[in-house]
Amino acid sequence: MQDNPIPAETTTFWRGLVGILVIVALAVTGLNLFRYGLTPFDSAGLEDQTNPVSGPEATVAGDDTSTTLPIPNTDELSALVSGQNNQWVVGLQQNHRFTLSGQIGDQQTKDLLEESMRETYGDLATSELIVNPRIEVAPWTLSASNLFKEVAAHMIDGGFAIGNGDAHFVGTTPNQASRTTLKDALSGIELTLFDQLELANLNSPTLLATHKDGRLFMSGRVPNQDTLDELTQSATDLYGADNVTSNLLVDKTTFAPIALARWQENLVLFFPFGDYRIQIMDGTFTGELRGGLVFERGSADLTEEGREFLDIFPTIINRSNGQVTVLGHTDNSGSQALNQSLSQRRAEAVTNYLISKEIPDERITAEGKGDSDPTASNNSEEGRQQNRRVEIVVSP
Repeated sequence: MQDNPIPAETTTFWRGLVGILVIVALAVTGLNLFRYGLTPFDSAGLEDQTNPVSGPEATVAGDDTSTTLPIPNTDELSALVSGQNNQWVVGLQQNHRFTLSGQIGDQQTKDLLEESMRETYGDLATSELIVNPRIEVAPWTLSASNLFKEVAAHMIDGGFAIGNGDAHFVGTTPNQASRTTLKDALSGIELTLFDQLELANLNSPTLLATHKDGRLFMSGRVPNQDTLDELTQSATDLYGADNVTSNLLVDKTTFAPIALARWQENLVLFFPFGDYRIQIMDGTFTGELRGGLVFERGSADLTEEGREFLDIFPTIINRSNGQVTVLGHTDNSGSQALNQSLSQRRAEAVTNYLISKEIPDERITAEGKGDSDPTASNNSEEGRQQNRRVEIVVSP
């Protein structure tokens, strides 16, 4: 018996329905990629999320083998500090914690080393240095601040030992550029360098936090679930679980520099202020305050609250050796020439204030961007207020 033929209009209907379902599926997939993978720094996308206070456990790149790092043999460094009249000073960085040990010639130099160490590592640092007047103070101690900052930024785990005219580096660095930077940290000092640094071939992590209307939105890529949980917990401790949205992702091709370990300290610094945005990308820290808090509309004079906000930046700046760029922005009210001039004067006002806080002027550059780089629509007063902002970019 011959089957009844299917009417043409029915076939057309089912084909159309299937097509619509395919389009919907593709749209949903694309939205998920947008929200969780392709654009981790889009705070507008984060604001649409519900309220997951612990980000999804997901490997967006790499596999388990990519997290197997060379284990630095630091026992030989620790052994150098034994003995009564040795001249070795050893710094060990493991799991973001830093220990300085050995013997140094006088109390003044000991204090200098410990102050420089804590400037970089804060409460993550421990000193076991001993003063021994029979030891001659070595010239390298004058470069200690630079050395600590480079180790923090460019070594995953490991350390250094300096004494008797030699300098040993032992540990794991994320890439060749970091390895070169570490070795250059003692350039210009008469030391014989011994390099036992291993390359992990990892990328810098990325992290963004945007605070708006009492809520904190976090996104980015971090090396493991423990780091993700720690960062999320530090945010909820400050703002409460109901006010934190976390879209952090695990990316096993990244490493965890000291900047991630000190992220909670940064959040505490920014906590008293209103709308702000802070970010770590490629080792560079960017802090931005929005909402016209730093300047009154049309003015380049710092407000009192603006000065209080800027007072937190010397602490952040002094953790690094890099350059500082101050970017001034305006909304699109008025002519482009007027906005360019105003943004430049605002950037210079911030720069001069930071210099007054003992940041070397050769480290800071002021740049006015006018209304060329809005982060919100200029079609509303709220958007224009957000575009009147200052960014402070601190290179590693």
